[in-house]
Amino acid sequence: MRLKKGAYVLPSFLTIGNMICGFYSIILALHKRYDEAGIFVLVAAICDALDGRIARLTGTSSRFGIEFDSLADIISFGIAPALLIYLYDTAVGWLFCMIYLVSGGLRLARFKIKSSEKPEDYFIGLPIPAASGVVVSLVMIDYTIKLKLPSIIFIATLLLISYLMISTLPYPTFKKYDFRRRTPTRLIWVSFLFIIILIKWFYQTMFVICNLYALAGIGIAFYRSLRKKYTVVKEIDKDFQSHV
Repeated sequence: MRLKKGAYVLPSFLTIGNMICGFYSIILALHKRYDEAGIFVLVAAICDALDGRIARLTGTSSRFGIEFDSLADIISFGIAPALLIYLYDTAVGWLFCMIYLVSGGLRLARFKIKSSEKPEDYFIGLPIPAASGVVVSLVMIDYTIKLKLPSIIFIATLLLISYLMISTLPYPTFKKYDFRRRTPTRLIWVSFLFIIILIKWFYQTMFVICNLYALAGIGIAFYRSLRKKYTVVKEIDKDFQSHV
């Protein structure tokens, strides 16, 4: 009985961890510890991924959990990244940071509506945790490597990410992946290699992963468009051959 009660509590604890990481990220950003602030946003993203996964595995998903999760997400992946990039480069201006924040809020509202409907095999629009990953990883890599990127790069990133969040582009989801199933041995070695790379070049690796996922929606939409055109052409050709 205790285990059953604990299963219901655990997702909420992870959501609380998500919220705490987001709030602490804001505090770190205010103290100009920008790289650490970015890391706590990424940790919040891990908590966000785990709370939903555990809730589904234990059958404890609830309307309360969805609402609570959204409140935590707007802090950790909306306010924290927007404030981080504003404090890091004030030349970016509050307007573009606000556009990102509002787009993130709209994305979360749409996700809440979709979550009450039939679950899809993909996300519609870039998820806000992934969007925040692009923003904070850009700040972290610029701050640690001292690239001194111009403000226009940050502005362009905020605008692009904002658009991707409110777009209807499909993004892959790993909700239905069963981590308990057997995997090939080579996959374990690849995972081991990835961990080494992640430890050695953490900021660069996170930057690449977050940006690749953000661009995945564009790639998938482009592939589907080509496939649809190919299918239409094939059907027309088939119909033409049948009348010859």
